[in-house]
Amino acid sequence: LEVLEKGYHYVEEHEDYRLMQEEKSEIRNSFKERRDRLTRAQTDILKRYELAYSPSTGGGYSRIFYKNTGNSISFSSTPRDKRFAGINMANDIIHLIEEGRKQEHEKKVKKS
Repeated sequence: LEVLEKGYHYVEEHEDYRLMQEEKSEIRNSFKERRDRLTRAQTDILKRYELAYSPSTGGGYSRIFYKNTGNSISFSSTPRDKRFAGINMANDIIHLIEEGRKQEHEKKVKKS
């Protein structure tokens, strides 16, 4: 049993690489409406989190990669329901960023 002082905030180790709620909201708001191409705001978000976008070649699936991990997400270039596709894409991007950060953290810990 651990006794904590008043005002002490216990932070689990995994929270170090999680996105803050404001960041998640920004990503969700930017991607909530899907279009056939990425908007300027969406492109800026991908750059900010060091994600690489690979458009489809010939109407298939596009991909977004997280730097130096090999992790990626795929999504339809022409979704049927653009609203839900955007929401799902935003959640996948959030997960991709957090998993990528987690892997980077684990690599640093192994080197130590």
